Amino acid sequence: MLTDWAQQLEDAGQRVAWFQGGESTDVGTPIRTDEWVFIDDAHLVAAGTLSRVLDDAVRTRRRVIVAGRFQPVHSLSYLAAAGILVEVRGDELAFTPEEASELALLHGVDLDRAPSTALVARTAGWATGIAMAVPRLLHGDVDDLIGRFVADSRAVGDFLSAEVLDRCSYDEVEMLIAGAVSEFMPGDLLVELTGRADAQAIADSFASENSLLTVRDGQVCFHPVLFAFLQAEGRRRDPAAHRDSHGRAALWYAARENSVAALRHALQSESPSLIRRMVEHFALDLVLSGHGAIVGEAVQALPPTADTLGVIVARLLLLIPFSTDPLRWVRLIANARQQDHPGYRLTAWPTALEAVECFPPADVCRTAEPPDLRAPRHAAARAKSLPLDLLCTLADAQMLRCTGDVREAMATAGRVVESAGTAGYQWLQLHGAELYSNCAIELEEWEKSSTMEERVAERGITLAPGMTDPVRAAAVIIRASRDYQQGEPLPRELDDVVSARGGTDDAIAVPARVLQLLMSLDADPDSLDSADELERILRASGSRFPRLVAASSLQIVALRAAQDELPLALAFADFVEEMLGGGCLELANLQFLLDSHSPAREAALTHAIARGARSWHPNAVVGASVLLAESAHAAGRDHVCLSHLTTALTQAKRFRTVRPFLMRGAIGARLTGLYDGRFGHLNALSSTVVRLARVMPAGPGLTVALTPKEHDILVELPIHQSVADIAAGQYLSVNTVKTHLRNIYLKLGATGRSEAVRRATELGLL
Repeated sequence: MLTDWAQQLEDAGQRVAWFQGGESTDVGTPIRTDEWVFIDDAHLVAAGTLSRVLDDAVRTRRRVIVAGRFQPVHSLSYLAAAGILVEVRGDELAFTPEEASELALLHGVDLDRAPSTALVARTAGWATGIAMAVPRLLHGDVDDLIGRFVADSRAVGDFLSAEVLDRCSYDEVEMLIAGAVSEFMPGDLLVELTGRADAQAIADSFASENSLLTVRDGQVCFHPVLFAFLQAEGRRRDPAAHRDSHGRAALWYAARENSVAALRHALQSESPSLIRRMVEHFALDLVLSGHGAIVGEAVQALPPTADTLGVIVARLLLLIPFSTDPLRWVRLIANARQQDHPGYRLTAWPTALEAVECFPPADVCRTAEPPDLRAPRHAAARAKSLPLDLLCTLADAQMLRCTGDVREAMATAGRVVESAGTAGYQWLQLHGAELYSNCAIELEEWEKSSTMEERVAERGITLAPGMTDPVRAAAVIIRASRDYQQGEPLPRELDDVVSARGGTDDAIAVPARVLQLLMSLDADPDSLDSADELERILRASGSRFPRLVAASSLQIVALRAAQDELPLALAFADFVEEMLGGGCLELANLQFLLDSHSPAREAALTHAIARGARSWHPNAVVGASVLLAESAHAAGRDHVCLSHLTTALTQAKRFRTVRPFLMRGAIGARLTGLYDGRFGHLNALSSTVVRLARVMPAGPGLTVALTPKEHDILVELPIHQSVADIAAGQYLSVNTVKTHLRNIYLKLGATGRSEAVRRATELGLL
C-alpha cells in the first residue's frame, strides 16, 4: 500500500524520500521541505530519532507517513492538537469480506460471501493473515480450511514466532499460552490462571509493542490469529493442562454469575461433571433469556444415561415449541418424573418441570390435570427466580387457552411479554408473543396480533450472529413475516435460518422456507417449481402450521387454475378444507376463484364476508375484497369495483398488510392503479401499493409485466378468433383463457379486446 502510494506520487512528479526501519539508512537525515517522507517498519526505529522527525514535521509542515506494527512514540497528542495528524489504526485497515474476496480472486480462489465473511472473522480482517490463508484455500474444502486456519498453518506459526513472540522471554510466552483461554478476558482472570501477579504488567508490555494484543480498562484482548495460535500451542504442549485452564476459568466466571462464559469454558474443559454442574446452575436462566444454543451444546456433550432433573428439564425447554419427536418428549417427561432426589426439592427444577409439561408437542395428548403452579410448594421457588415465575405465568396462560378462556389467556400472555421484554428474557418474550398472537387469531382480533408481531420484530429481539439457536431463528421469522406482509424484501438472515436448521426437516425452518417460496411465487406467478415445493411442505406440515396453509392457499390454487391444472387445484382446495375447516373465509375465496363467473359463488363470498366467516390469516379478509373487485372490474361495474377496493385498502391499513394486493402477479395492485386518486384518505396507501408492485396508473408509459402465457394469448387477439378457438390453439380450457384475458385487460388498463390490442401495440408488446 505504501509503495504504491509513493510510486503514484513519483509518477506525478513529486519528490519522495523512503526510509526503512531496521536498515542502515539514517532516518534522521535532513529532509527537503518539498518531499513526501515515508517511514516503513517504524517500530524498528529508535523512539528518539522518530520523535525528532515528527517534531521537525510540526515545525516545517512536511508530509510524513509513518507505518509500523505498534506506536513507537509514547504520545501523539501534540500532533493532534496542532491539527496535522491523520491516524489510521489497525481496525480501520481491516479487510471487509468484499476486499477479502477480491484478494482471494487474485490468487485464483473464488470466495462467496459466506466463506469470505468467515475468513475475515477468523483473521479479524488482518491483511497478513488473509494473505497467508488464501493460498491454502486452493487445496481442499474451503470451509474446513478456514475453520482450521492458524491451528494447522505452519506459515502463521512461523510468522508469529519470528516476528511477534521473538521479542518476549520464554517465561512471558509461557504465560501467554497458559492464560489465553478466550479472546477477551479480564486481567484478574489472567493472573488467576497463570499464577503470576505480574501477568497484567507483562500483557501491558507486550501490547505496547504489538497490535495483536491490547489492554483496555483491565481487559486483555487477543487478536483472533494470535489467540488461535496460542490455543493450538497450549493443546499441543499439554492437553490436560489446557483443559484444566478452561475448567478453572469456568469456575471463576461462575463465581461472578457470568453464565454464558462459565458454560462455554466448562464445555472446553471437556469435564462431564463440570458441564453438568454449570447446566444445573445456569440452564434455566440461559434458555429463557435466549441463549439456548450453548445450553444445547452442553446437554449434547453429556451422556443421557446420567441425566439429572436439571439436565432433563433443560432438554425439554430446548424442544418447546419446535419438537417434531413426540416420543422423545414423552420419554424425557417419564425420566424426569423418576428423579426424586431429596436435594431437588430445594431447587427450581421441580417447579420448572410442571410448567414445561404445559407445552407438549402437537401430537402429544395431555391427560393429567393442569398443574396448580400457584400452590405453596411452588411459591418459594417462584419468589426467588423471576424467569421461573414468568415461565409459570406463561404456563398458566397456555392452560387458560386449552380450557377455553382464550381472552384471559391472551391478557396473561401479554403481561409475560411486557415483563420478559423489560428483563431481557427473549425466549419467554417470543413464546409469550406467539401465544398472544394465537389467542388474538382465535378471537379474530387481527389488529392485536399484527401489533404484537410488529412490536417483537421492531424492538423485542437482539439478534446474535449465527442462526443455530431456535430463539434467534424464530425472531428472524417474525421479522421476515412482518416484512413480507408489508411488501418489503425478506431479510438475508432468512437464508441462514433455512440452511443452518437443516432444511424443512427441522420444524422451525418450515415457516422460513414457506416465506421464501411465497415471495418467489409473488415475483413469478408462473413458477411451478416453487408451487410444487410449497405444496409438498404444506401437505407434510400443514397440521402443525395451519396459518401457513391459510396464507399460501390462494397463490397455489390460482397458479394451478391458470396452468389449466384444475384437478390439482381442486385437490389442494380439499386439503385446505381438511386443515382449516369448511366454513372458513379462505375456502370461500378458493371456491370463488375456481368459479368466479358464477353469480352464486360471488353471492356466497359476499355473504361469507358479511357474516364474519372465520379466517385464519388477515390476508384472507383483504384478499376476499380484492377478488370481488377483480370480478366487478371484469364485468364493467366500475363503481362496485371501486367500493370493493376501498374496503380492501381499509382492511389492509387496519391489519398492516399490503401483501394481498401483490399476489397473483400483483393483480390487486394493478387494479388499484386504475383508480388512482379516487380513494380519499386512503390515497397514500393506494399509492404505496402501486409503487410496491412497480406499476403506474393506466396511461402513457404504463409498465406492463405479462406472464409468458398471457403474452401467448395476447398475440392471438388481433386475429379475431373466438375464445374457444384460442383455447383449442393453446391447449387450455375456455375458463382458463377467460381468466388470462381478464388479467391482460386489467394489466393494460383496457375494457375489451380492441382496446387491449391498441394499448399493447402502443407499448410495443405487439
